Amino acid sequence: MNNNKPKANMKQTVPKHSSYLTSGQVVERLNVSRQTISNLVKSGELKAIRLKRKFRFERNEFEKFLKARERAA
Repeated sequence: MNNNKPKANMKQTVPKHSSYLTSGQVVERLNVSRQTISNLVKSGELKAIRLKRKFRFERNEFEKFLKARERAA
């Protein structure tokens, strides 16, 4: 019998060429903690979507966020 269900322990990843960034990728780009990312999302400064319990960030929205921070600095 062929069971096509994904295995529960398989780690899901976002491909590097994806239009979405993971929290880890945003942490690396901003050089801040995951808590800081969470705070930016909660404050509305950084737009994110939630997939289950994880944030995903649209690449173009993240680039807008970076440009806005550069102008403010």
